[in-house]
Amino acid sequence: MNIQKVMEELGYKRKEAQLYLAALLFGEAKVSDLAAKLKIPRTSAIMLAEKLHKDGLLNYYVKHFHKYWVAENPDKLLLKLKKDESTLQSIIPELKAMQPRTIGDKPSMKMFVGANEIKQILEDIILTKSHLRGIVAWNDLIKLFGHGYVNDWLSTQSKHFLKFRLLTPFSEATKELKEHDAKESRDTRFLSKHTSALNTATFMYGNKVAIISLNEKLPTGFVLEDPDVQNTMTIFFEELWSSRE
Repeated sequence: MNIQKVMEELGYKRKEAQLYLAALLFGEAKVSDLAAKLKIPRTSAIMLAEKLHKDGLLNYYVKHFHKYWVAENPDKLLLKLKKDESTLQSIIPELKAMQPRTIGDKPSMKMFVGANEIKQILEDIILTKSHLRGIVAWNDLIKLFGHGYVNDWLSTQSKHFLKFRLLTPFSEATKELKEHDAKESRDTRFLSKHTSALNTATFMYGNKVAIISLNEKLPTGFVLEDPDVQNTMTIFFEELWSSRE
C-alpha cells in the first residue's frame, strides 16, 4: 500500500506527507536536512514542518541553537482521524435537519460517471445499512475497481452484518468467492452460462436500485430511489434466485 497516497487521502498535501515520512525515516533532522531530502527551499520546509507541528505530527527540540524536528508516533494519525470523525458526528444531526423535506416520498435519481464517482454508490450501500441483493458481472467489477478496493468493500459489508445475496456468472474467480460465503455474510449463486456476456452490476438495497455499466472506457451508474421500482426489481431477483437453487 502507498503510504503517501493514504496520507493524501486523509487530507494532507503531497509535500506535507513527504516531509512527515522523511522526518520519520531520519528520526531527528534539522529543517535543512528535510528541505534537501524533498528538494525544496528551506523556507517551504519550515512552513510544512510548522503545519505538521500544529497537527501534532511533528515535534522539535533545540540543541546548540539548532531546532531538530522529530516525527511523532504514527498512531497520532489514527487519533486525529478519530477526533475528526467525532467532530463531524457532532454536526450530522444539524446537517440532516438542513436537508429539504421530500413530499410524499418523491422518487429521485442520481447519475455517476467514472470509477471514482461510482465508488460513491458502493459506499452508499454500506451507509444505507440494509441487506442487499445483487446481479453482478463480478469479473468486470474486479477489473474496474481492483481486487484491493472490492475486498475492502466486502470486508466492510461483512463487518456491518449486512447480508449479501449475489447472482453472478460462473468463473474460477466467482467459484473462489463462493467458497468464502459463510464467513463473509454472503450467499452466492451462479447464473446460467448464457449470461457470460453480462457487463453490468445491479444492486437492490433499502428503497434504492443501483444500475452500473462496468464498461472500462466510460463506466456509468444510476441510483433510483423509489420503493415501487425497488419492489419490482426485487421480485425479478427472487424469481431468478429461486431458479438457481
